[in-house]
Amino acid sequence: MNKLSSIKISNLLFNLFLFIFFTLTGVNFISMGLKSINTFNMFTKLEEDGTIHKGIVIEKPKKDIRGVDMADSFAYFIKYSFNTLDKNEQFINQVEVRKEIFDQYSLGLPINIKYLPENPIYSDLINGDEAKLHNYQMYFQIIIGIICIIFVPIIYTIKIIKYIKSYKVNPIIT
Repeated sequence: MNKLSSIKISNLLFNLFLFIFFTLTGVNFISMGLKSINTFNMFTKLEEDGTIHKGIVIEKPKKDIRGVDMADSFAYFIKYSFNTLDKNEQFINQVEVRKEIFDQYSLGLPINIKYLPENPIYSDLINGDEAKLHNYQMYFQIIIGIICIIFVPIIYTIKIIKYIKSYKVNPIIT
């Protein structure tokens, strides 16, 4: 095998790798986008159909996020537990809040929450700082996924076909 052939084969393998990489990346982005849409729909339903109830603050964790370009170097969370009204099942949830909200709550004190009776894992604090998901983020993920699955692999498929066509096999003369 000559040097030109090995270069073409390495280019072919590299393009195959990129084809597979972008296809898997696209599938991942679409999956994340669909999960985000589901979560967005559940929080929209929570806002419209949720049951207001009392919970108890059980923990107030702070996460160090130094290195992230933000004014404050911590992310603040309120972890709370509540029992459902209908089945008296206990659920625990944690939500990220602004520092001002974080400072308002103390461990062991009651907290106003809203939860979905049919799916209590979806709950949120009632404090004017409820979780807000942005539509554009989920649609952006899906669009990037489609680009990665459709357009980028087409480009690499064309390159792969071009390399295969340019690779000439010398017939064996007997």
